[in-house]
Amino acid sequence: MTNTSPIGTAAQLSFRRADEADLDELVRLRDDAARWQIQRGIDQWQPGELGPEHFRGRLREGEVWLATLGPGGPSAGSPRTAGSCAGSTA
Repeated sequence: MTNTSPIGTAAQLSFRRADEADLDELVRLRDDAARWQIQRGIDQWQPGELGPEHFRGRLREGEVWLATLGPGGPSAGSPRTAGSCAGSTA
């Protein structure tokens, strides 16, 4: 499966089961999605609503997977540039 990045280069998607080291990333992804919804007038999720403990429980159940742009790459579909819905530059 390939995904075309915003700069027009194709990147191979990789999938892996998330683990404890991904907790901050999982919270960030959820909060980014909540901010994206809010910007579009969708009142469903709120940033900060689900923290590490929520995702830790989901990890124990084996429910969380991450898609990355290549093995060890950044999370696929997560804005990480200035001006993104989160405004993150991490």
